[in-house]
Amino acid sequence: AIVPNEGNGTFAEAVLDARSIGATAAQFVVDWRHYENNTDGAFDPPDGQNFIDIVNGFYAVGTTYAAPLVVYVSVIDTVSRRVPPDLEGVSWNSTAMRDRFAAFQTQLFARLYAVRVASYAIGNEVDVYMGSRGGAAGAEWAQFKAFFAFAAEHARQTRALQRAPTGGDAADAAPLPVSCKFT
Repeated sequence: AIVPNEGNGTFAEAVLDARSIGATAAQFVVDWRHYENNTDGAFDPPDGQNFIDIVNGFYAVGTTYAAPLVVYVSVIDTVSRRVPPDLEGVSWNSTAMRDRFAAFQTQLFARLYAVRVASYAIGNEVDVYMGSRGGAAGAEWAQFKAFFAFAAEHARQTRALQRAPTGGDAADAAPLPVSCKFT
């Protein structure tokens, strides 16, 4: 996926330029803290900053700029956890963390109703963050692995129930690829 920047033109022009050189998908990074920036678990992005609405409008199936999305949810981003404030000190594999993230994913996929999600990643450069906390031998890594396994399966099941309107092609019938991004 190529992430177009506006540069000297518009975002739309940048998307078309990316396509002209072979880009076949668009990237969409979601910061869980941005959409659940409170302590009650409500899906509540700041006013004017619901980028999901923008993505649905711009990349919607059947539109000029339609493109499958590579969605990254940055629960970890390189050197820091990116969870809602009240979950900051909570174990990755705790019931509270799992339940809240499952509810977040359900809301996220429900709101990505107009686009095809080609793949989904939970975490960005997770190895860098975990390396500063004992690496693969560390307790937090074991907790995150269990959290990831739970969250990945939940994402696959949730997206299978909330498919985008793509005309029913083979790409929609396949299970959602879920990954964890490393450096």
